[in-house]
Amino acid sequence: MLDHVRDADAVISGMDIIAADVIEAAGRLKVIAKHGVGTDTIDLAAARACGIPVVCAPGSNSRAVAERGDAVQRVDRRLRGCAPDRFTRPPYPSDSRRAARKPP
Repeated sequence: MLDHVRDADAVISGMDIIAADVIEAAGRLKVIAKHGVGTDTIDLAAARACGIPVVCAPGSNSRAVAERGDAVQRVDRRLRGCAPDRFTRPPYPSDSRRAARKPP
């Protein structure tokens, strides 16, 4: 990462570790931005010492996380044979068994 930040004005980080040596090697760095929540992978003391602000974007990927969770649940139900239409659609033609089960 050292080679990539030497001439950078900004760093956008996901889960990358931005340590003190990376911050000090970036002579032109003006800001470090963290995608998502938390700054635990960024050396905040080193950034503060160099006068570089650290910002994060909480909630920026919350919709994608929710959509992925929904997709995983749908696939799980489908693989287990519990697709929603199995609960609403009878497994047989509706008239055939009802006619056969008339009370005596």
